[in-house]
Amino acid sequence: MGNMDVTLATLMATDWIIAGSLTVYLNRSRTGIRQTEKTINRIIMLSLNNGIVTSVLDVITLVLAATQKDNLLYGAFFNVLANVYTNTTLATLNSRKAIKATTTTVPSVQLDSTINLRVPASLTLHSISEDKHGASLA
Repeated sequence: MGNMDVTLATLMATDWIIAGSLTVYLNRSRTGIRQTEKTINRIIMLSLNNGIVTSVLDVITLVLAATQKDNLLYGAFFNVLANVYTNTTLATLNSRKAIKATTTTVPSVQLDSTINLRVPASLTLHSISEDKHGASLA
């Protein structure tokens, strides 16, 4: 088993471990709230899809590297594999916004920055600085 075979086997095992551990962790994080369940399901599907795509290419590249040592056909898949890893990472980062947009159901409230207070005419600074017996509070 050469260095390339060890590298590809490690990549494949890492993909399986990451996808599996994410699935187990997210399944343990279930709350019973419908929107949260939808979000968890989407994240699980995304991680499994990314893991499956990269694992399939890992297996193909590993088989070609082990059986076709005479030609460099495995090199083409190995180069594609690097692009797939990059694209799955970017897809994961880009999907955060879409997942958040579809699961946010809390209405936004816009607060006015000005507060209008009406002070009764009977309430003056003089009456505020004295208590009810006429003694000065200051």
